Amino acid sequence: MRDLSICIPTYNRDPFLAWTLERTVADFGSDVKLIVSDNGKSEVALPPGARYIRQPQNIGAFPNMRAALLASHTKYVVFLGDDDYLLPGEVQKGIDFLDSNPQVLAYFAPCQLYDEVEQKPAWDAFYPADDETFTRADLLWNFVMHKHVWPEHAIYRRDRLEEIMQPRSAAYWCFVDLANAALRGPVHFAKAPYYRNITSHPVGGRVKLGDQQCLTDFDAYRAGLEVLAHDIFQNNLGDADLRRDINDMIRQFLWSRYEVASRILDGQGRTAEAGLMKKRMAITGF
Repeated sequence: MRDLSICIPTYNRDPFLAWTLERTVADFGSDVKLIVSDNGKSEVALPPGARYIRQPQNIGAFPNMRAALLASHTKYVVFLGDDDYLLPGEVQKGIDFLDSNPQVLAYFAPCQLYDEVEQKPAWDAFYPADDETFTRADLLWNFVMHKHVWPEHAIYRRDRLEEIMQPRSAAYWCFVDLANAALRGPVHFAKAPYYRNITSHPVGGRVKLGDQQCLTDFDAYRAGLEVLAHDIFQNNLGDADLRRDINDMIRQFLWSRYEVASRILDGQGRTAEAGLMKKRMAITGF
């Protein structure tokens, strides 16, 4: 896969980074380009040919992810967390699809939640997809809303990346990036995951960013969905019924996040915080 860069942002997790690098080299060989962008001072020995970028300071997780991706110079580029891994056969399918469909800007797929200790999926796919290319943005909006899609994992065309991946802001990045891509060309959503998000890790326990986000980042989620809706429907926002429908869909999307957060907090014994989530669910009204 000489045309692919795998871009790994990291911060103070050397044992996990070392594991991910070893796994990635074993799975992909020496052809793939590896880029590590570091918010700290990693002491992990990198594989031959890998590029290392040390940020001058901790710029934050999502800006570091963006910096890693934009540092690539290959035809295609993909993100990889420093404690997860990619499935090379499914990645190759994504590259083959993009090669055969040059008009498509990005190849999205759900991640698979995977227990690496027990060697079995914890969740087969984070959201349901059905191998579909979207050329109409309104159909893409319905897909995201009705299937509760989190478009966080994609194989991108590097030559279009600056148009898609704007600087990170208060709006949750994946919805903004999807809006930027969808306004510029077709995007594809694949059914089969190419990314494994590890739940139980053989290296040991660690705090996963997504686990923290789902308890706190509701305003960022709302902002991202509002930006996505605006960019898709901007020529029709004078229609009050449409605006009401959009807001109802966003409320329902967020209700699902409150429900997930309340279950996690209950499971952690944080009953007071879970109670606050349930109050938000009641006001949201679904």
